[in-house]
Amino acid sequence: MSGACSYDNDSQSNWRSIESYREQFRQKTSIYCTQLAKGNYSFDVQLIARYNGSYTLNPAKVELMYFPTFFGRNEIKKVKVK
Repeated sequence: MSGACSYDNDSQSNWRSIESYREQFRQKTSIYCTQLAKGNYSFDVQLIARYNGSYTLNPAKVELMYFPTFFGRNEIKKVKVK
């Protein structure tokens, strides 16, 4: 999605209380949490659309910082930007 969108400048203020730190790179956003209990979580990244078209989103990946062999991810998704 880095070709279709850019980050919204106000996205830093939308952090949730469980987040310790957030880094925004050109192609991804890394969100760090000190501790997460078992369950489902949703994190929002505010974007601004730049170009129209159909795009493929790579799966979001969650892993332990010191044991990256334990990880989980969701499925590939298709997105249309209008």
